[in-house]
Order: sequence, then C-alpha cells, then structure tokens
Amino acid sequence: MDKHAKIYVAGHRGLVGSALMRNLEGSGHANLVTRTHAELDLTDQAAVEALFAAEKPNYVFLADQDLSIRESRKRWGTWRATAGRLNSTPRSQTARRGS
Repeated sequence: MDKHAKIYVAGHRGLVGSALMRNLEGSGHANLVTRTHAELDLTDQAAVEALFAAEKPNYVFLADQDLSIRESRKRWGTWRATAGRLNSTPRSQTARRGS
C-alpha cells in the first residue's frame, strides 16, 4: 500500500482495530481516517456514503466489533428460527435408521 494513501479504519478503538492502527502507523502510514460510533453510525448507509464522499479513502478496513456482533446476532436469530422450524417435525414423521 502506498504510504500516502488515505485509509479509513472502522473500529479503530477495538482490539483488532487498535492493533491495525498501531501497525499502519508503525509502517509509516499517516493519512488515516477514523470515526467513533458517536461520530458515525455504520448501520446508517447515508452517513457512511457521506463520509466516503467527503474523505474519499483509498482503502477501508472494517474492524468494527460491535457491527460484527449485531450482524451475528441477527444471523443467529434467523438461523435459530429456521432450525426451530426444522426441529419441530414430530419424531414419528422423521425417518430413523437402524431402529
């Protein structure tokens, strides 16, 4: 990566994001863009598009743990609902092998 490239790091305060920031800074990258959750809600598409239009980053690193957790919970809920429907089939209607 070009040392002068503009790099946006989402989640720069978290475990992965802060390690990434240290690595980038240690490698001589000085044109780093960050926003706290209070400054930018990553689930607000219009706000994210506005940031990208204003900052025009060359690279984006998504290390936002909270966003990952929220997305995982949403997917887990969907999976549980699907699994619940699959597991609600009465046992007498399911094929059993060896019994």
